[in-house]
Amino acid sequence: MTERGARAPLFSVVVPVWNRAAWVRRCAASVLAQEFSDYELIVVDDGSTDGSPAALSDVADPRLRVLARGENGGTWAARAAGVREARGDWIVFLDSDDELTAGALAFFAGKVGGAPPAVGVVGASYRDRTGARWPEPAPPEGPMGIERFLAWADSLVRADFLAAYRREVFDTVVAPQGFATGTLFELETFGRWEKLVFPEICGTIGLDAANRQTGRGGTFSAEHFLLRAEACAAVEEEVLRRYGEALRRHAPRRLLATRARAGIYALAAGHRARGSAHLARYLARRPASAGMWAFLLAGLVGPRTLVATRRVLG
Repeated sequence: MTERGARAPLFSVVVPVWNRAAWVRRCAASVLAQEFSDYELIVVDDGSTDGSPAALSDVADPRLRVLARGENGGTWAARAAGVREARGDWIVFLDSDDELTAGALAFFAGKVGGAPPAVGVVGASYRDRTGARWPEPAPPEGPMGIERFLAWADSLVRADFLAAYRREVFDTVVAPQGFATGTLFELETFGRWEKLVFPEICGTIGLDAANRQTGRGGTFSAEHFLLRAEACAAVEEEVLRRYGEALRRHAPRRLLATRARAGIYALAAGHRARGSAHLARYLARRPASAGMWAFLLAGLVGPRTLVATRRVLG
């Protein structure tokens, strides 16, 4: 991990990028335009083949560093590489198709400065390009431990929020490896640290890049979905093992969603028995879910059929 000197910044903004040359410059520009200046920007290229690093080659700003990874290893692997090089007291994760709004880092500076020591994550809201707020519904006031967080998470229809992590979080919680999702990391973090999320808008969430893992149609990357399926299935299944009872008590809707993700990822990875078992438990509670029946039947045919269904249904 990079040594932090006396002039270490308050924030390290870490942006992983994979084949998003058309978006990463817009993202970086939104950070470098911030009037609050006590930050560094670390863009981690995760084995892009479209010239993404070159999109920033003419940006002459000493706050910007571009790190290159030799091959695509996944979003969290790229974030971990950025964290190892970061000097800031707080780490802000920003996706390469997202942007900070004007004044975002100044807002965060005011909030992290007054955050109690038990708070490891400070968050704020996004708007997407349709004007919808993320997260929705708005967060409750005050710090959240894991039980309060789960109760709120169970009501969410849009879950993403812009987050700054206290550096010490990464000394206490193991970040996801490779292509895994951050679901387990999120729960482990909130089991050890409190979370404080504000309704103020500090970012624009993109949703328009062509290689996303969520969404449908042209923005959904079948290739990357299949590449990540094995690791993501393992994470969702570990969440069920470790936190299934807590989810059952405090977040039953989220428990069902976790079962659905575990089943879909397992089927996409070619594990018919495991995937079918997860989706069968989901359908025992939601037998009228036509979409989940479609995923189950498509997954039994094969991963490619499942992914084609996923592209249509989202």
